[in-house]
Amino acid sequence: MAQIKSFSWTNPNPAVARNLDVGFTVAEITIVDTTNGGSWYWTTGMANGSVLDVDAGTIAGANGVTPLAQGAVFGAAISGFTNANPGVITASNISQ
Repeated sequence: MAQIKSFSWTNPNPAVARNLDVGFTVAEITIVDTTNGGSWYWTTGMANGSVLDVDAGTIAGANGVTPLAQGAVFGAAISGFTNANPGVITASNISQ
């Protein structure tokens, strides 16, 4: 099961790094500039600092994405599931 988070922000100074705490280890990132156009993509296995410019079809080796280690889990961690009908999902207990 994938954990997904979406963010929107206006970066007043594009020369400054943007750090977002998503609370889990990131496997892939898609960035879309809704103001000026353009989209970029990063996935596990790509070098830190790199990013794929989707529109140009090129990989930039600098000024890209470097994921920071995240340890928290949002919601219950799923430890198993069945393919039965109905399916059964096993999740850890979360203390409130």
